[in-house]
Parts: sequence; C-alpha cells; structure tokens
Amino acid sequence: MKLSFTALAVAAIAGSASAAITFNPPIPFTQFDGDCDEEVVYTGEVVSINKLGYGSFCIADNINTADGSVITYSKVDVFECDTERVYENWHHCTDMTCGECESEYQAYTNWNSMDADNLIGFCFDYTFSMDAVIEKTERKVSTFNEVRQINFSFDANANREDVKLYTEMMDDNSCVANGPPLLQSNPTIDVSGVDISVKEVSGASSLAATVTTLTMAAATIVLLA
Repeated sequence: MKLSFTALAVAAIAGSASAAITFNPPIPFTQFDGDCDEEVVYTGEVVSINKLGYGSFCIADNINTADGSVITYSKVDVFECDTERVYENWHHCTDMTCGECESEYQAYTNWNSMDADNLIGFCFDYTFSMDAVIEKTERKVSTFNEVRQINFSFDANANREDVKLYTEMMDDNSCVANGPPLLQSNPTIDVSGVDISVKEVSGASSLAATVTTLTMAAATIVLLA
C-alpha cells in the first residue's frame, strides 16, 4: 500500500516540535447536528494537520458548501484533561500557518471518544459551548451553561491509516496521551498484610516510610496499567 505521507513528514513527527502531515487524498468526514444519525450540518475533508506545539495544532479543511468547496484554517488547543472530559479551544484563522487567529468556540469530548476501536464510521461525541467566550487569566474560556451537541464521523471511504495518523497526532501530543487523571489524589491503601512493627522511638517515621513506599508502588501500577 502506498502511504499518503512522505518519509520527511514522518521524520518530522518523530523528532521535531513542529510537524506536519498533508493527506492526499484528503480525509472525508461528516458533521452532524446531534448524534451521527441526525441531520447533517456539513461535509468536508481534512487536508492537513500541523503541530504548532504541545497540545496546539493547525488544521486545514475543505468545507463543502452550495457554492463549492472552501478551504478553512483552524487552530485547536487541547488545553485540559480532567477525569471525565477533554477540553478544546478552536480558533478561526486567516492563513495556512494559523498565525492570525480569532477564538471561535470551545468544546469538550468524553474519554470514550478518545479510544475508538474502529475509527472509520465511529461517532465522535462533542459538546459545544453556546455561551460567549470570555477572557480569563491567560486563556479564553466558556461556562458551558448552554450547550449544543455536534458530532462527527470519518466517512466509509476514508483511508484508515490516514485517520489513525490524524487522531494520533492530536492524542499523542497533548494531555490525552496521559489518560484521565487519577480520581483520588490520596488513595486508600490496604496495609493489613504488611509488617510495620518497629522500635518505639522510630515508629512514626518508619510507618510514614512504609506508607510512602506503598503509595509509590500503587502509583506505579496505575501508570503501567
């Protein structure tokens, strides 16, 4: 099978903070108003994705309209991963480098949309904030008081390897790669089977050392799981 990306692009992904993939042919997708059996909002194609930095990407799409196909440029920042959701900021940009952009909307997806076994035809679940984007600290945020569900899927004729490259580019270079954060910062540890008998003068420090060792071991198990 002839791959639609060059060896140069692959080398860039592996060893550069800035990497780009151009898909030829582009990856077709469909956007839906709600679930993926609801009304089609629009169809389009992913032309390219460029990693601008950790968690930040520049995406070029062909959007199909009544007047023909229009190319658009978007900057997406995967800025937060909590125990339930992955949050993204989307910006509309005026050029292919995403050098000049304006905030457009904020959205989140659940973790079950992060590990699709079959990427082709899978319905990616996204919830968009309909609230005004406001300035807060160093980034723009929305409150998600009013939301709208807009899902999408890659079309049946999309190249499976290209879809995999596209999704892995975003997942592997953002907080998604670490998975959901631990639900508890101080998990309860069963020490009933551990011998913690120590000399009276050093009991407190020895118990602390034992519990610390078990906590580190538990954390290691979680990380390796």
